[in-house]
Amino acid sequence: MKTVSLSFSSPLTLDEVQSIALDAAEVTLAPDARERIALGRAVLTDALEKGTRVYGLNTGLGHTRDVEISRDVLDQYQVDIVVSHAFGIGPSLPEPEVRAIMLARLAGAVRGYSGLSLPVAEFYSQMLNAGVVPNVPREGSIGASDLGTLAAIAATMIGRGTAFLNGTKLSSAQALQQAGLQPITLGLKEGLAVVSENSYSIGIGALALGEVARTLRLADVAAALTMEAARSSLTPFDPEVAVARSSRSQADVAANILSLLEGSYLTDPLQAISLQDPLSIRTVAQVHGAARAVFDNLAFTVETELNASDDNPMTSPDTGRALSTGNFHPMEIALGFESIRVALAHLALICERRVGVIGMEFWSSRASTDVASLPGGAILTPGLGGYAHAAISARIRTLANPVTLNIPSLDHGQEDHATAAPLAVDFTRELTAKLNDMLAGEIIIASALLSWRADVTLGAGTRPYFDVVVQAAKEGAADELGGELVARATPRLVEMTSRGVHLSRGADSAPDVHPSTGGADLGSFAPTPLYRSRKKALTDELHNAAAG
Repeated sequence: MKTVSLSFSSPLTLDEVQSIALDAAEVTLAPDARERIALGRAVLTDALEKGTRVYGLNTGLGHTRDVEISRDVLDQYQVDIVVSHAFGIGPSLPEPEVRAIMLARLAGAVRGYSGLSLPVAEFYSQMLNAGVVPNVPREGSIGASDLGTLAAIAATMIGRGTAFLNGTKLSSAQALQQAGLQPITLGLKEGLAVVSENSYSIGIGALALGEVARTLRLADVAAALTMEAARSSLTPFDPEVAVARSSRSQADVAANILSLLEGSYLTDPLQAISLQDPLSIRTVAQVHGAARAVFDNLAFTVETELNASDDNPMTSPDTGRALSTGNFHPMEIALGFESIRVALAHLALICERRVGVIGMEFWSSRASTDVASLPGGAILTPGLGGYAHAAISARIRTLANPVTLNIPSLDHGQEDHATAAPLAVDFTRELTAKLNDMLAGEIIIASALLSWRADVTLGAGTRPYFDVVVQAAKEGAADELGGELVARATPRLVEMTSRGVHLSRGADSAPDVHPSTGGADLGSFAPTPLYRSRKKALTDELHNAAAG
């Protein structure tokens, strides 16, 4: 089993979050992480000894921030913070999501700014490794620290509430006992620290990015198969086209499309192909490339937050101070997920348009083809997919609407702005799943048309997807409905596409390393400047790639 070591000096990656949350990789704390956590804890101990007022340590919370808490009730006060905030509503979050949230909270603690003691920080990794999954209601955060969400996890840590162990719901005390763990005792400020982080939008955001990455790859496959079905021109994907526009993301998609279509009949100059295709095909590199650019920015933002501290107050191991902050406001994450939904909605729009192109090609072919003479394995019932695609596209456009502007002022005006980041993440995941259905449907419809043509050679990257559809069709009855084929083939098509967060540089290869740092301090993603350089250097780089 894979083990991931959390370190202060080495960033945790988005793909590692997936391996821990989805594949149950084990978690350990590196020596420098332990040292950093201990240094942060010492700041709180020193503040209490000096009688320094620290928010949440010896004062109230929110609008009671200036109310002093007596020293003789400080320990109970931390328990009260957890219990009072554990008021989530709705169905339980799935196990992978809870694991991602727990990991994100622990990753933040590794920075040393939370003030957590080492035993409490280690307890997150112990629960993760033992398979104890707190029962966390879905609704509990407005995107200004995930208070209700993290309080449900903290409740399990102190033996309150309920949790799951091996899929069985138990009292938290029973789950911990059966896993060989004892409930923890919260000390100074720890009741606040265990509920004060944006672990939902960071942890589940990392899972969402894996899902979006898979969808972006699937979109390229769907477009490439449609091009083969519609006898499309490869000219818009020529490397020199991207050179003229100086767009790296466009160049990446164009290169990926050409890689998928390597060996395809479309590469034969003697084939009769379209001189100029509809924009839903001709601008795939531009539209898909723009979505990838938005994705890269968002991935950098989420990975940055994953390796940062959102604590308020923060306890600085470097200066020995406890500072009030607004770091718990994940505005960049919230706006990033707003943006990626719009980008994905555009992928849905051109997917729906491409299905229309296939439909016209299909019916014109069917009208002139004797069904009895079709080759073996031909798929006869692709169905009226355009109608379903239009319906899903309408739903996706609704999901793409902004959600981050809707949180009211709370806590007597003290908490008068919030980001709704968790809602933005949830809507992105829902939209992504719908878009997967559309793209898989496009692949199935394109494959149905291509199955009528025994004389065409498909690309090295598109052929495996075509083969999956044909195999799924052979497994069905001769008179089955097209929807049954779609239901059987869709999960296979999605699963055969990687959920690794890194998108391709041309094909699905290793990511580029940022030239200024070698990637040592930046995690997996190099920062993307707000202003994209149009300097000649980038043009020369793309031109050299085109020439190569």
